Amino acid sequence: MNLHVLLNMAGLTCLAILPALGCQEVIIACAADGTCPAARVCIEGLCKTATGGPDISQADVITADNEPPKCTASPSGGPSARSPAGGGVVGGKLLVIGGDAAPNTPCKHVPASSAGAWVLTWCEGWSNSVGETPTARADAASASNVAGDAVALFGGRHRGGAGGPWILYADLWRYGQESGKWKRLASSGPPPRAHWSLAIAKSGDIYLQGGDAGNVDGLPLALADTWRYGAEEEQWKRLILPGGPSARYGHSMAITRDDRYLVVIGGADGPLSDPLADGWRLDLETRIWQQFTGSASGPTARLGAGLLAIPGDARLLFFGGNDAPIGARNDLWVFDPNGGLWELAIAGDVGAGGGGSRPARAAGDVCAPPMDYLTIEEQSPPRRSDFIWGYEPEKMQLWLFGGRGPCGPLRDAWSLHLPSVTWQLHEASKDGWSCPRRGGACKSLCQGT
Repeated sequence: MNLHVLLNMAGLTCLAILPALGCQEVIIACAADGTCPAARVCIEGLCKTATGGPDISQADVITADNEPPKCTASPSGGPSARSPAGGGVVGGKLLVIGGDAAPNTPCKHVPASSAGAWVLTWCEGWSNSVGETPTARADAASASNVAGDAVALFGGRHRGGAGGPWILYADLWRYGQESGKWKRLASSGPPPRAHWSLAIAKSGDIYLQGGDAGNVDGLPLALADTWRYGAEEEQWKRLILPGGPSARYGHSMAITRDDRYLVVIGGADGPLSDPLADGWRLDLETRIWQQFTGSASGPTARLGAGLLAIPGDARLLFFGGNDAPIGARNDLWVFDPNGGLWELAIAGDVGAGGGGSRPARAAGDVCAPPMDYLTIEEQSPPRRSDFIWGYEPEKMQLWLFGGRGPCGPLRDAWSLHLPSVTWQLHEASKDGWSCPRRGGACKSLCQGT
């Protein structure tokens, strides 16, 4: 299916960068210096009319044969394979902070935290982040804002070895494109936690919801509180709101591009429970939670998936995560928070024979799925959860790094070019890839012969 669709409505030609967008916006990126063609201004990284409405100048409409820019960064240097690290995308650069670099097998993973901060500049490669950075940690929450010029990071956990209790953090950091440095914003406010979600509004306000306050492996303590860090007040405030999501961790969260809704999807409430299937939106003006009605046409319930707002589209992007039928996933969806509707953009890997469930495990080897476990979609990134991603308005691309795959932590970096809905591999590390992804002779999904 061709997902970049040119539509003609009432005689006005425009570009739908994702299915069913219609003529809401014309997607024209601002120049690197923030300038636009005559009669337009740069709004959220896009050139629009001064009112912010659709611009119907046919000469500047991106056509369906628009191709993503080609660029391959050097794989040398940079972080090892890791998940879940902190970071995001700022000014076209990918930031990576800490993470869990401990190896794992499909049946065993003893997590630990790592130090270090890196920057991946496309077409140039990796470099170390300069100045003060957050201390060593894993499972911190982080997010880029919709304009792609700031990243926030909160909390996480740390321990010096591969066993024992964790130290939980409650510090808040921000990395801004204008400064090119990490800045500590607050150390008091929400209680310490990990495995939670964060989102940044255009106003600079930062929201967090839920998380895990447990400090022992396998014994999470799910939380249900909601907090707001006011950019003007420079302090945290707990939002006492009726109803809303139940206690959870590992959920997906984002703020819509118009700062209207805070959206929460999925997560888990215990170590042995399946991922949660519910979705919620918080109206940031009325402070009222509303639950979305479940949809059989949407993604399976997920833990550790990504949710992201982009300029030029009122909907959200949803990628990856872990579910009960398959495990780690790599499907891409678009979600309308106004109507609660889902639409599949890229199916990714699916169960054997194209089904949505996993086949029986190999006899006598419960930790090694057989080779008919999945049908692999090679144009998409390998399946993963707990990854870093963000949006770069200038190139209309989404960047993705690392995460936890079914065969170990990942180190690869990808971009998704939205006008053509095309994935491109930039950092060609195959650490953590399954055996068929590596092109090996395989006896099981994660083990070569």
